[in-house]
Amino acid sequence: MRRIAVGLAVFVVACGSSSSSGPSGSGASSSGASGSSTSSSGAPSGSSTSSGGSSTTAAFGPDPDFDTIQAAFDHPDGTITASNLSSVLGVLTAPDNAYLPPLTGCDQSQTAGTCPCPSGGTYQWEREVITGQKTTARVADHACAYADKTIEGKVFTRQLVSNPAILHIFEYDMTTPAQTVHVDVQLLSDTNGARYSVKVADGLVTVAQSATTGAITIVDKTGTWTCTSQTGTSGTCAAPAGGTTLPFTL
Repeated sequence: MRRIAVGLAVFVVACGSSSSSGPSGSGASSSGASGSSTSSSGAPSGSSTSSGGSSTTAAFGPDPDFDTIQAAFDHPDGTITASNLSSVLGVLTAPDNAYLPPLTGCDQSQTAGTCPCPSGGTYQWEREVITGQKTTARVADHACAYADKTIEGKVFTRQLVSNPAILHIFEYDMTTPAQTVHVDVQLLSDTNGARYSVKVADGLVTVAQSATTGAITIVDKTGTWTCTSQTGTSGTCAAPAGGTTLPFTL
């Protein structure tokens, strides 16, 4: 099991180099698929020049409800069960930064722009700064192909000046020759580490992994579960207050 890295904000908020590190996983579901994705979302043409300062918000659709999503991290209302534990922890082992293609000759220092992806499609970004209040960044992959992947979807990020935590919202599909993986997850990162918000049948739970020790905890509506990995792909989680211990397999 891998640790979460929290360097994604360096790229998204500052629109820095595409080699910046991101979280080491995103919650995902997969379905068998063969070949590259053929989905389309009205991608712009593959211009290699970046435009500065112009608004391209329409290309990204409406922003998520950042306030509601961020508040939900502190009020988990879902329940961990034997049947959902492994899938909840799967958030730690899903694709790394798949939405972020290796780009060559793409000037991402501008406020907004579009660049061609290595094997077709386009990568589009926009950064909106309200001085003294917040920075919002938006990324859209339009059938963006590289290596053996095709990415279709969006990533949104917000950082408030009044709050050091950075909220990342991932909504994209990654298609490889083997399968299509759907990533739909929220990540809240700060200097203490990172927390994922994961949907379960009756609400949301949060998954955290220490940036220094790798220790894993889950918080549901009953309290905090403490998880121990025995093999890297399996282990157990102990319920709050000495309750049930459940096994997991990733």
